[in-house]
Amino acid sequence: MKTVKSLLPPNTTPLERALEQATASIGAVPFRLRDNWNARTCPVDLLPWLAWAVGVEEWDANWPEALKREVVATAREIRHKKGTAGAIKRALAALGHPNAILFERSGSIRYDGAAKFDGNNTYGGSCEWATFRIVLTRPVSIQQARIIRQRINNVKRACCHLTGLDFTSAAIKYNGSIKYNGTYSYGMV
Repeated sequence: MKTVKSLLPPNTTPLERALEQATASIGAVPFRLRDNWNARTCPVDLLPWLAWAVGVEEWDANWPEALKREVVATAREIRHKKGTAGAIKRALAALGHPNAILFERSGSIRYDGAAKFDGNNTYGGSCEWATFRIVLTRPVSIQQARIIRQRINNVKRACCHLTGLDFTSAAIKYNGSIKYNGTYSYGMV
């Protein structure tokens, strides 16, 4: 170890001199603080700390790295618009569902002939104003649906209620890519 010229006064203890020598070259260690505050360039092992710093409300260490980075990158935008339909759409986009459709007042039927009587709607009128439904464009597993619901609950207004995640329009194809072992449901979770 290279000895550096001491800046300490002559009455310092040997421990203080050793500490000075040990920390003398700390400035030579490359540390790029700006990169650590960027979700795209932050080292993977520091991502949970960055997520905590920017206000991510849910975190799973088992998520893939790309999903972790996307959740951290969109956290600030989502927090600024928290409680709006836009925040819910951004949260869904961060989880890999950018084409999801949000239907507000999902349970109420208007007597204009547009509603189908297929069991998705109920007569509710004005008491159904705080409900919404999400239509996903691709199937999700039950575990993925749990993550989506948790994310939506963190960004929606407290008075609003999610009536369902619907992916019946993107039905499961019988091509062997999805196994029927209880991991997936048939369209509504």
